[in-house]
Formats: sequence, C-alpha cells, structure tokens
Amino acid sequence: MAAAMNGDLNENDCNQNNLNSSVNETNSTISSHTNCKDPQDEFISSWGFNIDELYILAATFLKEKEGKAFHISYKDKLSLVAFSKQVIHGKFIEEKSPPVGYLDVIGRDRRQAWQALGDMSQRDAKSGFINLLNNICPLFRPFVLAHKCDLEEKERRRLEEEERKRQEAEEEEQMRLEEEQLRLEEEKRLKQEKERQKQNQQNSLSQVVIVFKQKTASSFPPCSPYSPDLAPSDFHLFLNMKEFLGGQHFGSDGESENAVTTWLNELSMTWGF
Repeated sequence: MAAAMNGDLNENDCNQNNLNSSVNETNSTISSHTNCKDPQDEFISSWGFNIDELYILAATFLKEKEGKAFHISYKDKLSLVAFSKQVIHGKFIEEKSPPVGYLDVIGRDRRQAWQALGDMSQRDAKSGFINLLNNICPLFRPFVLAHKCDLEEKERRRLEEEERKRQEAEEEEQMRLEEEQLRLEEEKRLKQEKERQKQNQQNSLSQVVIVFKQKTASSFPPCSPYSPDLAPSDFHLFLNMKEFLGGQHFGSDGESENAVTTWLNELSMTWGF
C-alpha cells in the first residue's frame, strides 16, 4: 500500500513538473507582450479586438467547443483554469482559499498552478489565456475571425440602413420644400388674379361713369346731388342713384331717358344684378 501511495506521489510530481513547464512558457510569452509599447494595440492589430473583448471570446470558445470540437491536455487545462482564476480573483491567497482534500489531486494541481502565477496582473493573465488557447487549438483563430466578419457585416448593414434612412429623409424634405414652393406660387397667382379682376371691375365702372357723364350731362341740374360729377362709387350710392333715376320723368327727351336706362342696366350688370 505504501508503494502504491509512493507511486501516486511520484505521478503528481511529474504532473507538477509539466505544469511548471507550461506556466514558464506562458510567462515567457506574456513577458514579450509586456515589453511592447502597448499590448492593447498588438491585439487589435492582430485580432481586430482589444484584449478584454478577445478574452471574452476565448472563454466563450473554450466553454462551447472544448470536448466537442477539440480536446486539450490536462496540463494545458490546468494553466487555462489558473489564468481564469487570476483574472477573476487576482493573486492566490492561501488564507482565503478553502482547504483541499488529501485525495483531491485535481484541486491540488489547480491550486498549485494558480499559485505559480504569483503577482501576475489581470491584463497579463488574460494575455496568457488567449495565447495559450491559440497555441493549443488551431480552431480558435478562425472562430475569432468568423465572429469579426459577422460583426463587420452587421455594422455594414447598419450603416447602409442609416444611409438609406438619411436619403429618404433628404428626399422627403426636398419634396416638402417643392410642395411649399408650389403652394406659395399658387397663392401668389391667385392673389394676382384677384387683384387683376378687381382692377378690371374698377376699370369697367369707370367706363360706365364716363359714358353716363357723356349721355346724361344735360339731364340734371348743376347742383343736383346726383350730378354726373358725383357718379356712384359704391354699392349704396348706386342703389340711391338707381332709385332716384327710376322715378324721374324726362318728358320728350327720349334720348336722355334711353341713355340713363342703358347706364342703369350696364351698372346693374357690374354690380351683379
């Protein structure tokens, strides 16, 4: 039994050595990123996403595809779990962690992998997670690129829709302006037509008055209030003139009577009678 226990311990030591080797390789990759002027720019230029967006994609990809589309080794899984714990919780603190059972080999390995990360920052832990997953799984980059293409297509459609709505709005505004211009022109035309008709009526009335003066100049006394010099200029005066002239007797002067009658008829037509 002791021999069997010693065999388990030796196997655990071997796994721990492999884990340490994996962590050292990841730390080396992270160190190269840390030496860059701006690691954030490197991820955007290489992947099209910043490190925070890419880490979420990596975690989603691992959760959805691992065990179905691909399989990863035990030591790589330990490293990925350690990176994710470092991202979420920060540095491993033994006092805040629950104890691990004597037979919980996996739990102990995960704790050691996490502890090995030391004071690694959250950004470096995300970077380590992304780069390790990319190194061990060739499907990860195509997954990210497909997601990027999908986002670009959605953005293209969004921009096209915005442009379509903008053009429609411009066309509607142009139509509104044209309709407003036509309305103003029609109002102007109607106003001018009304003024023209009014002027024509005034001209017609003036002509009637002139004719009346010419034909009836000798029919009224000079001081008569209905002298041709006081020809009707409004409707009420016209009615008074018509009433007065209708009661006049011109004797044998049939020409004057006919002239007045003609004038009254013409004036009646002018006033709509």
